[in-house]
Amino acid sequence: VSADSGFDGVILDVMKGNAGRVVEVLHDLGGGSGAALPATMTALLTNLFTEAELVSNPDEHPDSLNIQTELLLSASHAILSSLSESQKDIGVRLSTRLLLPYARPDGDGRVTATLAETLERHAPQSDAETKILIGLCQPLIEKKSMRILDGCVGLCLSRYRYYMADQRPGGAIHWMLKGVELERLVYTANTSSDSDDSNHAVSDWQHVLASGVCGKFVVADCQKTSKALLRLLLDETSQDLSRIFQTAKEMVSSIREGEMYARSIPEVKLLFHVHDIGCAYVEKEGNESVASSIVACLEEIPDADDDGVISVLAHPSMHEDLLSLAQVILTQDQDQHATGGKAVKFKSSFDVNGIHILLRRFTQITLEEGKDTESTHAMRLALCNGLQRAFVSENAQLQTNNNNAFAVESSGFASVRNGIRSTKLASCGLKEQELTVEMMLEPSM
Repeated sequence: VSADSGFDGVILDVMKGNAGRVVEVLHDLGGGSGAALPATMTALLTNLFTEAELVSNPDEHPDSLNIQTELLLSASHAILSSLSESQKDIGVRLSTRLLLPYARPDGDGRVTATLAETLERHAPQSDAETKILIGLCQPLIEKKSMRILDGCVGLCLSRYRYYMADQRPGGAIHWMLKGVELERLVYTANTSSDSDDSNHAVSDWQHVLASGVCGKFVVADCQKTSKALLRLLLDETSQDLSRIFQTAKEMVSSIREGEMYARSIPEVKLLFHVHDIGCAYVEKEGNESVASSIVACLEEIPDADDDGVISVLAHPSMHEDLLSLAQVILTQDQDQHATGGKAVKFKSSFDVNGIHILLRRFTQITLEEGKDTESTHAMRLALCNGLQRAFVSENAQLQTNNNNAFAVESSGFASVRNGIRSTKLASCGLKEQELTVEMMLEPSM
């Protein structure tokens, strides 16, 4: 302010409490120069004057400017410009702290839009900085602010891309699940993790996965990794098996360290089962655990809403690979049965229900393809032989259980039952009658 403009008059206006004149002077003395410190001081002082009703905004006219908003946005841009080269993380954090108190749902939409755009364009250099920014903005997300949600999702996507470029899928899936948590705060009405209505909770999560960006990444990555690992398990000559298996292992470990809700996502369940198959393959475990995981991937599951919808965890493109893996196990069981004699006479990796599920998927594939090849005949034969062994195995197990149970239950009634004659059976107690009839109906060994 030059002396010709009446510096003494300016001082006098300030001393009289003319708040508007104070703002004008601060703006002329550097608040409008683009420097971070004077611009921030001018904006904060204007906010104090506005809250004290010493400065009013002419909002009644549609073409009028909101002085408070204009100075806030100017200060935010000044901070970002001043720290854009060496300390960008600090600049974004300071800008966020400046705008956050005024990004209310009932406030000026330009403040919220500027804050969201700043977050969307920012690529934090560390996980800690990302957590700080998300922690600052989460209260607004809980108030259903879609613009702020978009900005925080942009931060999660930035960390996701960083970890994927660094070939660390565990860290990548962690940040996508963090994004799903934030989307859940907006897209669901009930955010309580211990809600009594489990069906409603599952329906809410389905809505989150369908509407959110991060949920789609989680679904796509889990399904892609599961499909690749399953395909490589069938190709013994592939050199990529260890790499893909390590990817699946990192993703599963990261998911298990997070919230429990993620394990209810169908594609995550699929990844867990395929990972278990890979672990059994790598560690040379028994076929029973592999068979159980294969059945879990192929069995039909009713929808949680009880609306009659039936779904299968594995995508149809994976059914043939899962059946091929099951055929390998069935062939191994057949070879052990043929060469092991009575020692493995009743051994079966799949139970009767599991074979029925495999038959359903096999019938579905053959009907859709409409062809009958040698591989189809081999698969059908393996399933039929497997069903035969499953029946024999289950019957033998039932027989063993019944014998053990009968031996225990009959020990107290042996003397009574031995003295019973058929003509006097009606005079005995109910328990004695049941034991006697059960003994009469058992097949002779």
